[in-house]
Amino acid sequence: MHRRPLTILFSVIGLFTLSAAASGCSTFSDADAAARVDEAELSPDGLSDLVDALAQGRDPSDGEVVRQTIGLWVQVEIINAGLDEAGAPLTDTQTTEARTQLETQFPGFADLSESTAENLVRVQATSNASQAVPDFQTLVTEAAEAADVYVDPRFGTFDPVGGAVTPLGGLPTAVAPAPAG
Repeated sequence: MHRRPLTILFSVIGLFTLSAAASGCSTFSDADAAARVDEAELSPDGLSDLVDALAQGRDPSDGEVVRQTIGLWVQVEIINAGLDEAGAPLTDTQTTEARTQLETQFPGFADLSESTAENLVRVQATSNASQAVPDFQTLVTEAAEAADVYVDPRFGTFDPVGGAVTPLGGLPTAVAPAPAG
C-alpha cells in the first residue's frame, strides 16, 4: 500500500513544535526571497514550483496551500541546521533512499524540475532522519532559536512555536502571484 505523498512529506510537520522563538535578526536582503532561513533561500519561482508539486488537486493559489508549503520548507531548513550542528547531517545514503521513496510513491516525481525534486528529496530525507534523533524536540528548539527566519510578508509570518506560516491580519484566502520582475 502506498502512502499519500503529502502524508510522507508533511510527516515532519507533526514533529515540529517549538517552545522558543526563532531569531529575527537579518543581515540579508530579502527583496527577492519568498522565504529564507539563515543562508538558504526559497525563491518565488522555487515556491511556485513546490506549491504546484504539493497542491495535489487543491488550488495552488490558495493562501493556505502556499503557507503550508513555505512552513514545510522553513521547518526542513531549521531541522537540517540542527542536524548539522549535532554532527548528524543528511548523508548521501539517506538522500538516495528518500529519492527512491519519492520515485515509487509520488505520482509525477520524474516529471518535476531537478530543483523541485531536490527540495522534495530534502524534505523526505529530513523527515526520515528526524525519526532517529534521540532528543528531537531539543534539537529543533535550539536550531530554531539560532535561526534567522524570514518569510515574505505577502505570505504571512513564521510562527516558531507552532512551526507554521500564519496569515497576517486581513490576508485574503487566495494569494495573487508575485509580479514578474
